[in-house]
Amino acid sequence: MFKIISVISVLILSFVFLFGFNLHAADEEEGKRIMERRCSVCHTLTRVYEAEKDREGWEYYVERMIRMGARVTSEEKPVLIDYLTEKFSP
Repeated sequence: MFKIISVISVLILSFVFLFGFNLHAADEEEGKRIMERRCSVCHTLTRVYEAEKDREGWEYYVERMIRMGARVTSEEKPVLIDYLTEKFSP
């Protein structure tokens, strides 16, 4: 009985790890796609790559860009901010 419970526990943990990892990778790819499509309309991506902002800084910057005309949807905004924070924070 203990062996069966151990095997089931390992399988469940494996699925959780794999599923969670794939979700993170998908979110990262989506964030990158949004950045490439939305941010490069008005300026080069070098400007983004060279910026180092914390989460609060990226939230302010993305909101500022939206006010200036960046076409980032309400669904894209948190994904973009998460991506920028993860990849381009000090």
